[in-house]
Amino acid sequence: MAQKMTIKKVGIPKSLYYFFYPDLWKTFFETLEIEVILSESTSRKTIELASSVAESENCLPIKLFDAHILELIDKVDVLFVPRIISTIKKHCSCPKLSVLPDVARILAPGKVITFEINENKIKLISSLQKFAQELGFSNSIAKKAANRAVNATKKHTEEKEQSKKTEASFFIVSHPYNLYDDYITGPVIKKLKKMNISYEIIEFKKEKRKKDAIRWDTCGEMNDNLFQLDPEKCKGVIQISSFNCGCDSVMLETSRSVLKEKSIPFIVLIIDEHSALAGVDTRLEAFIDSVRWKNEQNCNS
Repeated sequence: MAQKMTIKKVGIPKSLYYFFYPDLWKTFFETLEIEVILSESTSRKTIELASSVAESENCLPIKLFDAHILELIDKVDVLFVPRIISTIKKHCSCPKLSVLPDVARILAPGKVITFEINENKIKLISSLQKFAQELGFSNSIAKKAANRAVNATKKHTEEKEQSKKTEASFFIVSHPYNLYDDYITGPVIKKLKKMNISYEIIEFKKEKRKKDAIRWDTCGEMNDNLFQLDPEKCKGVIQISSFNCGCDSVMLETSRSVLKEKSIPFIVLIIDEHSALAGVDTRLEAFIDSVRWKNEQNCNS
């Protein structure tokens, strides 16, 4: 067993991988009796900081990651940033997720702890247990922390599944770090609520059901969900994408093709740090109105 590190406070940026496994990271470290400090939720201030320090060609989530890291540096003993290679067996993640620890070390030299998530080689629960042992914890404590963390994520996913709506609705699709960051997706949800529109948000279960050529993990899960949509229950799909997202630049046409075959209306909202809320509102209103008009025409024909 490695010599135990003295860690009182660990910082976790509230961006990117934070949203991949709900409740997992906090449960894991708290079971190890390490206090978890999260960065503040994304705000206009976060956007401004990201714009001033991040590489201009990066997608918005990667830019936000830089800002969240900088916010935490002086508040914690260490920063936790995993190296994500794959979250689903026989698939790979966005390549940018595999270099996040290296990026974090540039921003916060000597303060980053990491481990590798690669379902193609080893299951997450085993990776977590090994990571805890590398931090100096006993095998029994490491196993306890890993089990609790994975079970917390499973419970969260099950509760979300049970709360799903049954009535016809619009379906919101994106990568988890877009969907669950309120600054990015929040304006879309608020607008739908204001218009009294029923909606449902995609859930990620870390599994790939449909066998096809898609080998990006979150893209594959998104595509699976689209294949399962019932045209009688889904009025339309709203996909939120960030400007310069390499995965989406390839996959959007696949999504469009799947939904066209099902005759389900589809819109893509591309977000970056310069996106104006008024523009999002206008496009959503036009999309909803066009769907309503189409439905009325079908009823009258």
